[in-house]
Order: sequence, then structure tokens, then C-alpha cells
Amino acid sequence: MTEGRRSDFFNHLKAVAESLTALAWIAYVGKDCGMSMPIAHVEESWQAAEFYNNKVLVEYRNKDSNHVEWARALKELYVPGLRNYVKTHYPLGPVWSATGSAVSAPPKASAPAPPPPPP
Repeated sequence: MTEGRRSDFFNHLKAVAESLTALAWIAYVGKDCGMSMPIAHVEESWQAAEFYNNKVLVEYRNKDSNHVEWARALKELYVPGLRNYVKTHYPLGPVWSATGSAVSAPPKASAPAPPPPPP
């Protein structure tokens, strides 16, 4: 079953790895950036992860309900979870303020520097 794989949780790990690409929606800066719109990007990323997630569901359907529950929770995290969040708050991607506040230097330390080590 795990021939060519290093772990019995290969499909779990692949599902997580594929789903993490959905978090790249934050890098969307416009139609010329090479990415789909944020909502579509999250959905497309989940579709890639769903292949492995479905393998977990099929493999553990009659064996261990904890794995099935985990796979369902992973799906809910992205669809509808992340997808709805992005759809509600950032449908066109993150909005950066062109008039943002200026970055200032950190405050001066109030305590003096420690003494040097003894010779």
C-alpha cells in the first residue's frame, strides 16, 4: 500500500500540501499578475487538494472515522471557510493604501546598554 511512499499518511500530507497554495490569494495584485482572481484561486487550489482528500475519504471510509472527519474538516476549512472569507472581504484581492502612514524609527531604548564582559 505504501510502496514508493514514506508514510501511511501520504494522501493526508499531499492534501494539505496542495491546499496550502490557496493561501497565496493574498499575493494577487491585478489581472496581469499571472494568478486567477482570489476567489477562483482558492477554489482552484482546493480542486487540486481534493484529489488526495478524496483518496483519504475512500481509503478510511470503513476503517477509521477519525480520518474521514479530518478530511471533511480540511474541506470545510477551504470551501466554504476561506472561499467565503475572501469573497466577503477581498473579492478583488487585498487593497493596499497608497496613502498609508509613514514608517518611523523604533523608539529609543530607555535602559543603558549592559556593561562589557570582564577582561
